[in-house]
Amino acid sequence: MCGIIGVFAKESIHQHDINSVEAGVESLALRGPDGKGIHLGPGFCFGHRRLAILDPETGKQPWVDGDSGVVLTYNGEIYNFRELKEQLIQRGHQFVSSCDTEVLLKSYLEWGRDCLERFNGIFAFALFDPREDALWLVRDRLGVKPLYYHFYKSKLRFASSLKALFEFPEIERTIDPSALLHYLKTIRTTLGNRTLVRDVFSLNPGEELWWKRTGQLRTRLYWQMDILPESEKSQPDLAPAVDEARARVDEAVRDQLISDVPLGGFLSGGIDSSVLTSAAITGGSKQFGTFSVGYEESGFNEWEYVRKAVSYYDVPNKEIQLRGDEYLSDWEWLVSEKGLPLSAPNEVPIWHLAKSFRSRFCVALTGEGADEVFGGYVGPTFCAVDFDRSRGLLGSVEDKALHRLYGRSQFESRMAHFSGVNSWLSDDKLNGLLETHWLPQGDGNQVDQYYRELFKSLEKCTTFDAYLRVHLRINLEGLLSRLDTSTMAASVEGRVPFTDHRLVEWVYSLPDHFKMDLVSGTNWDALSRKNSFEISDEGGVDSKRLLRSAFKDRVSSSILNRPKMSFPVPFTDWFSTLLKEPFRDYINESSAIEWMVSPAARSSLLTHPAPDPMLAWPLMNLAMWQKQFGLRF
Repeated sequence: MCGIIGVFAKESIHQHDINSVEAGVESLALRGPDGKGIHLGPGFCFGHRRLAILDPETGKQPWVDGDSGVVLTYNGEIYNFRELKEQLIQRGHQFVSSCDTEVLLKSYLEWGRDCLERFNGIFAFALFDPREDALWLVRDRLGVKPLYYHFYKSKLRFASSLKALFEFPEIERTIDPSALLHYLKTIRTTLGNRTLVRDVFSLNPGEELWWKRTGQLRTRLYWQMDILPESEKSQPDLAPAVDEARARVDEAVRDQLISDVPLGGFLSGGIDSSVLTSAAITGGSKQFGTFSVGYEESGFNEWEYVRKAVSYYDVPNKEIQLRGDEYLSDWEWLVSEKGLPLSAPNEVPIWHLAKSFRSRFCVALTGEGADEVFGGYVGPTFCAVDFDRSRGLLGSVEDKALHRLYGRSQFESRMAHFSGVNSWLSDDKLNGLLETHWLPQGDGNQVDQYYRELFKSLEKCTTFDAYLRVHLRINLEGLLSRLDTSTMAASVEGRVPFTDHRLVEWVYSLPDHFKMDLVSGTNWDALSRKNSFEISDEGGVDSKRLLRSAFKDRVSSSILNRPKMSFPVPFTDWFSTLLKEPFRDYINESSAIEWMVSPAARSSLLTHPAPDPMLAWPLMNLAMWQKQFGLRF
């Protein structure tokens, strides 16, 4: 796992472009402490920082193929590189290393851009082909590894982080209003391919960019899942599907155990990390160990369940106990390393976890993706039944049951209903907070337009399936970005077996009720007086049904049936104690807040005894980011 940066020009590059690449390479140091390299070619310059996981002795990048002149700078892992290498050897290719970098490049030489179909892995890379005089940028299917780019005056600049990309002086650090609005609504730092910085884009998951110097820059999705109505999904019996789910998860983990350096896992005491621990042990990882993190405050750690898991699997584990008085300085440092505001408050403890983890391991298996794939978010996705019932599509529901949750009983669209449940800040809160002069209006609201198009593409799906797929696209990318930032800032490679694209495609081809359903013996006729959250709170929903069934004999029952917590952080309490005065200082001094927030709302934020934590979190992030990087409007 590494960091990449580069510039590619239609005509020529200049010394200041090379200087920017060199500076960017230095800014990526934590992503690759084991080596660095720069390659200068006609009209381009590639840079690389290396975290050596496979073949530490060779594999230096950028990698140059002596025969073809093709140059590659690459961040990631191709888990099936050994199988591909055997195929390539049979086709006459010779190798000078045992790393996946050389396999990636020679796969391109053999199969062209269709080589992507053969890769099982996580990756972001840039490749220059002198035979085509073209640049090729690629991001992996689910978006595990980041890749940002900027195109201006016939030059394209790219990097693994915005901080590195900011080394190019041509990038005007201007905030994108639509992406900013989306961040306030969702705490996600991208809106499709748009970032919080105007004219800086992120390659979408499963997207490639191809730019031939004599032609136009083009992007396309090389991977996306089939969208199926429920009637066209496969309909296996549950028992064989359970067996196959277990086999597929075991296979995904086994494939990701490849490493020439120590490999372990993050253990939260929840089902996802427990499944991965079980699968790693089953897959033959002999030195596997785990690390766990939590805060001193009661209710904000999972030590009880962590210790049960450690005892159940008999694995060595280290507990990392954090203090709240360190949180602010850690937060500020992570923003400076990322070049973006944080998304979730638990980026800080994950970074601490990764830092301690690095004392023993370089590669971590983590559980991101299990909820979006197997159906683990009960409130945000099971609420689909309320939309369906409100339209008479799934039994009946009393208006007053819906009113208790939503304040109304009818919803204009799936998008409107989904947004009402899944927004960090509601439209009502935002309307009372923000200045109107910069807010997009009507058809100019790019946030609404993006979601309209997304939901339109999912019209054939059931409501539940549509909501789950939106989470896969929006929420998962945010979680993977959080993981990438937090682990790479500690020079640790995070691997996410639940995002194996073969596993994801298979689970999404199965009926909804394999992921989430009413508990056995319950029917909708008996639930007309309750909304979805009330049903869930009373234990009426069976979530992650397939995953729980598949590993019921390999995960402790106390963990299998426990409530979800997800790296809890007591940030809501801290805004009335530890973070209260720092918040006021940031809000009072920030030109970003002055530009965004109405005078009345700003006055309320500064004079209220304690700010609303849901408001305070994104606002303080934005103020911190703007102060550190000098963002303009």
